Amino acid sequence: MPADAGSRAGTTTRSGTQRTAPSPRNVSCREVGPVVVRSSPRDQLTVLRLRLTGSHATSQRRPAMAGGAEPCANSAHLLRNGSRQASAAMATNKKKSADRRQVTILFADISGFTALSQRMEPDDVHETMNRCFDAIGGIIRDRGGTVDKYIGDCVMALFGAPVALEHAPRQALNAAIEIRNRIENLNAEMDLPAELGVHIGVNTGLVVAGDLGDEVKHDYTVISPAVNLAARLYDAADRGETYVGRSTYRYTEKDFEFKELKPLVLKGIDEPVPAYELLSREERVYRIRPGDEDAELSSGLVGREQELTVITDAFVRVATAPGRVLAVIGENGLGKSRLMAEAMRSQAAGAIRLLEARSISTGGSLPFHPFIDLFAGWAGARDRSSDAANSIAVRDAVRTAGAKDPLETAATLASMMGLPLSEDERDTLRDVAGDALEKLIHRNVEALLGSLADRAPLAIVFEDLHWADQSSLAMLEALLTLTIRKRVLFILVCRPEYENTSDRILTHCAKALPEAIERVRLQPLTAIQCDTLIENLFGTDQLPAPVRDLIKRDTDGNPFYIEEVIRALIEKDALRRVKDRVEATSLLPSIELPATIEEVIMTRVDHLDADARHLLQVASVIGRRFRLKILERMLPDIEGIDGLLAVLNERRFVLPAATRASRSRKLVRFERDREYAFRHALIQDSVYGSLMNRDRKRLHGVCATAIEEVYADRIQDAYGMLAYHCTRGEDPVRAEEYLLKAGEEAARTAASAEALQYFREGYRVYLEIHGERADTQKKAQLEKNIALALVNTGNLVESIDHFDVALRLYGQRVPTSSAGTWLQVVGDLSAVMLHAYVGSRRGGPRRDHSDEHDMFSCLYSRCRAVNIVDPNRSFFYNMAAMRYLGHVDPAAVDQAPGMYAATGAFFAFAGLSFRIGKRFLRIAESLARAERPLDRILCRTMGFVLHFHAGEWSREYELDDSLLEQALRYGLLWDADVYLGMLCERNLRQGSFEAAEVNLARLGELSRVFGYEFARSNELAMRGFLRLEQRRLDEARTELQAYYDLRHEDPQRILALSGLARVDALGGDLERARARIDAAARLVVRARQLVPFYLGAYRTTQLLVDVESLAAEPRGSGERRARASAKRARRTALKIARELPQT
Repeated sequence: MPADAGSRAGTTTRSGTQRTAPSPRNVSCREVGPVVVRSSPRDQLTVLRLRLTGSHATSQRRPAMAGGAEPCANSAHLLRNGSRQASAAMATNKKKSADRRQVTILFADISGFTALSQRMEPDDVHETMNRCFDAIGGIIRDRGGTVDKYIGDCVMALFGAPVALEHAPRQALNAAIEIRNRIENLNAEMDLPAELGVHIGVNTGLVVAGDLGDEVKHDYTVISPAVNLAARLYDAADRGETYVGRSTYRYTEKDFEFKELKPLVLKGIDEPVPAYELLSREERVYRIRPGDEDAELSSGLVGREQELTVITDAFVRVATAPGRVLAVIGENGLGKSRLMAEAMRSQAAGAIRLLEARSISTGGSLPFHPFIDLFAGWAGARDRSSDAANSIAVRDAVRTAGAKDPLETAATLASMMGLPLSEDERDTLRDVAGDALEKLIHRNVEALLGSLADRAPLAIVFEDLHWADQSSLAMLEALLTLTIRKRVLFILVCRPEYENTSDRILTHCAKALPEAIERVRLQPLTAIQCDTLIENLFGTDQLPAPVRDLIKRDTDGNPFYIEEVIRALIEKDALRRVKDRVEATSLLPSIELPATIEEVIMTRVDHLDADARHLLQVASVIGRRFRLKILERMLPDIEGIDGLLAVLNERRFVLPAATRASRSRKLVRFERDREYAFRHALIQDSVYGSLMNRDRKRLHGVCATAIEEVYADRIQDAYGMLAYHCTRGEDPVRAEEYLLKAGEEAARTAASAEALQYFREGYRVYLEIHGERADTQKKAQLEKNIALALVNTGNLVESIDHFDVALRLYGQRVPTSSAGTWLQVVGDLSAVMLHAYVGSRRGGPRRDHSDEHDMFSCLYSRCRAVNIVDPNRSFFYNMAAMRYLGHVDPAAVDQAPGMYAATGAFFAFAGLSFRIGKRFLRIAESLARAERPLDRILCRTMGFVLHFHAGEWSREYELDDSLLEQALRYGLLWDADVYLGMLCERNLRQGSFEAAEVNLARLGELSRVFGYEFARSNELAMRGFLRLEQRRLDEARTELQAYYDLRHEDPQRILALSGLARVDALGGDLERARARIDAAARLVVRARQLVPFYLGAYRTTQLLVDVESLAAEPRGSGERRARASAKRARRTALKIARELPQT
């Protein structure tokens, strides 16, 4: 019994005895459990236990058993060697750092010593206990375990710590079986007056393993809830029983016989715990498979012939048919990259142009990084002597490719890649805003790839798409439609179940390109295929059948797993090559197969020396790929890093990577530097996962400092990576700084999705640091930045709430009640009318402060967002912005002409007054500056909207193509979308269907190339109404239904239902048309205030349905309803028509 059992009370076993497991504190520390010394006749037993605990805590000897019995005959020499390494490591006095690892914990408690002490002399009891503990310790060590501590008459053992152990759960249960059998044998051999017994608990889980204590006195131990559960399990087990936790059972259920128990209610654990009783009486020692230490493990492609054919056939088809999207999907280690390498070496690949875009594991916050890789490879802009040389390479490649606008294309590519621009290129992009640049990049990339496809069939392979950044994903979504009209094959290589990255693209393809996408799903190898791979790796088919069978059974057909396990066997000298055969050495019978790939990897890692292991851990923090300069800066105390990397390369943990100079403002633009990569993501994941949280944080901080020092001259290029490492390192001050700088840099360089991510995280960290002391102006600026990023990514509804918060922080009143809103709008409207007809107030100076400009910028941007998604609020918000503009000098506010022009357009759109609208437009035109083309564009686009709603449809109000192109370059996507939508509406009402098709294509470009979400909605609506005018009713229904499904705002849905009802009415389905009109009527009531544009569509459709119903019903029955509809439609029309000039 443990020493704290003097007052045991708690869990009641089935035999009726009371037992309480050692407390978690006692279990997790390397100290002897509390010993209560009482002045009673049993003091001698207490003292004896104290002596025994002290002696056995350091005992390592294994005497022969009574009667000359030898220790377990099938013990593993290699595992004993591992145990000796662990013991030696634990014996050193230097305190070691902790790590995280998967460990199986065993508690074995010997019962019967109390009865024995009453019938034997203390010296005899002492000898008996020593023999029992010597036997148990030997059994544990023989199976690769380590005795962690003795707690009275209880032994705690670890399997998998401090040195990783293959198949630790099975080894622990083998030890439990042998401990139980050995205690039974000792009872017979020693002829004891009272029989001894043992009860055991075993559990597997993640633990923190390392030294605990001070620098002088410390001991190795493990801490984890898994340890506590193992202790509770042994306490719940009766004499002779072994209870096993669910995780241990899961790893060994095919190896041993178990009985499932009723869930146990255990002390200190809230919920009943699933448990199993181990029934097997014999050990299950499974042997492993062969390898050859000197052989280079290699094999041709195995088991992927069908998948290879699908890919090569796709290469052939793209040469003569429209493109396709091919998704190659498979779990980690199933050979996706190997399959693609084979396909890209095929004869079919030689007949087309192949481009490769690779994503990296830490690339989620690195905008466009797969596209940067793609174009660097295409242009040959890698590993050159200077950025200037790479710029020339890109420029030459663009010119050779026959791009439509070589100057703009080269400029946008160079900007995306972070390369220096020529003077002409700088002039081309001089006035292009950051969010507009992102759209310009989209368009030029699409045009360039289209040009390449015109010259030769094109295949683009996106490797590890699940690691791609959001900006790249948005651009890829737009590019995928190239498959409709160009000879382009997109191959998307990814893992499953990455919802926000690769799954997003696959879902998009399924909806947008259902006929063009094909999926290739990699499955584990079959048993026959495993045989072939194993034989290829060993270079012979002369393998012991048991070894071959074990490999197939325990690797689950994962090629990477098979190769890694064989490599581990080679490194442990468990196999040797004799001529053309592979033979097992004497070590093989004692080596077990690991239960997981991570266990295989960590077993190999534990066999590295300390410096190599530490280097590997530091590299795992840097990322899947790591630069030598950063590594050297993080490891100043380790000599011979080159030699250690050579060892790690030889042991196939890492590989030298082809140096790829990163050429983006978002990716650090490293100069030429030696680079290495982990051979497989699983290796990096496993090594990184073994680090303690505190060590991860520290190393991320060290990595950030190293980047700052090494790349101090171009620190702005590293903001994204610095933000990543400072956030992971939980350095809030530096994390805040770099997150906000990274957001500003991303916004400036056209990466709106990344800007939003950085600003949000930066704001969170800022509030976490400053709390109630946070600066109001700083909070307002951050809210505004988030809102603008939301607008640029198309999340207009969400952006309005952030604009409101920012305005409140700036000091602007934002009413929250209906009464307050109307009260404010009365004052705002009065002030606006006074400003429009009387002019600005003369009394008092104009305000002209930077924060005032920030506030107006916020008001202006909020108006543009709300005008699209919530016309009801747009009136209030426009009046508030215009009233505020009267308090500042319009000439000093960049957005003033645009605000006046937009207000004029709004007065017309809302049916309020064309005269007032035109007055505001004239004010806007008077404020427009000749040196600022943006002002002219805004006045012209909003002027067209005003004249359109006023019924003035002369072509003189249209924008010429060059002005529309300028609008796109300035990022005026909202304005271009509104203009093109109104122009399409005018075209189809005038019967100019061909012109409408042209403008629909322009709307499609806004959506597809520039990624502006609302242009897609506009395109669907206008295309639907065009098909309706052409009486192509089925197509109209499809487009309008898609528009309805895409939009959730009441006005847009009223418009969609009105169109669908017209389709049904013209098609003769009056019942369905009536149902749609009724649904629209409910939305009209809910919306309360609708502008005539939407209400007019509803009223005219309602009239059409009533008229059609009148014609279909008996005479007189629908006449009254039709007349009422006609009156309502007339009233709606008069709201606008009363102001039309009489001609």
